[in-house]
Amino acid sequence: MLFLATIYFTVYIMLNTEETNGLLMHGNPNTSTVHNTEMTEIMQILQNQTTELENLKKQAENDRSTINLLLNQSIELENLKKQAENDRSTIKLLLNQSIKLENLKKQVKVQVRYKSLSLLDIQTMAEEINGSMMQQIEQLIANPKQKVAFTAGVTSISSTWNSGTLIFTSVILNVGNGYNPSTGVFTSPVAGTYVFYVTTVEYSTQGLYVDIVLNSVSKVRMIGHGSAGFQTGTNMVVLNLNKGDSVWVRHAYGRGYYSESTPETTFSGFLIG
Repeated sequence: MLFLATIYFTVYIMLNTEETNGLLMHGNPNTSTVHNTEMTEIMQILQNQTTELENLKKQAENDRSTINLLLNQSIELENLKKQAENDRSTIKLLLNQSIKLENLKKQVKVQVRYKSLSLLDIQTMAEEINGSMMQQIEQLIANPKQKVAFTAGVTSISSTWNSGTLIFTSVILNVGNGYNPSTGVFTSPVAGTYVFYVTTVEYSTQGLYVDIVLNSVSKVRMIGHGSAGFQTGTNMVVLNLNKGDSVWVRHAYGRGYYSESTPETTFSGFLIG
């Protein structure tokens, strides 16, 4: 603007100088009018140019703002590009992490399946153990610390008995009801360790050998020798029995036995554990 004002002022001085010189030289007043007209036109032209220059200046300012805006947008685009690159790296990293997580998930599923099978096995074992324990508990409830013991004898004399099972018909004690006085056989009501004891008196000098038998197998033998009358034979045995095993006294040699109303020939047994 200062530059334009300077030009405008210079042109104005020149025109005024030219007009003054014309008047001095010619002395024609019409010439002054012509010069005034020209001066007005020049001033108008200068004014128009001034306006155009002002408009150009404004346009330049606008262009500078536009350039600055474009520059800022270019910077923003560059930043967005960098951010996009970073986002691309982040997305790739997340994708890899997702793949790793999926693989881990599969491994966990396999482990859970195996653990489920292991837990199922443990549960099955536990149920079996519980079932066995319940059975034992039921047995204990039915037979709490079951006691088994018996003593039986004969209260008469026989001079002819020479075979089979010696039946002790007179029952003195029969805890657990294992002994049967009709057959002379003891049947184990529970499994365990038992002690059996037998005393026999031979008749006169006929002699008498008898065995304690477990399920038809002889275990020990008593001997009442016939070298003298009424010899006593005794013996004892400790046996492990299963529930239902049978024990009795069986003839082995000789004939007859001796006893009285208070038994002298007896058969006893009891559970010790």
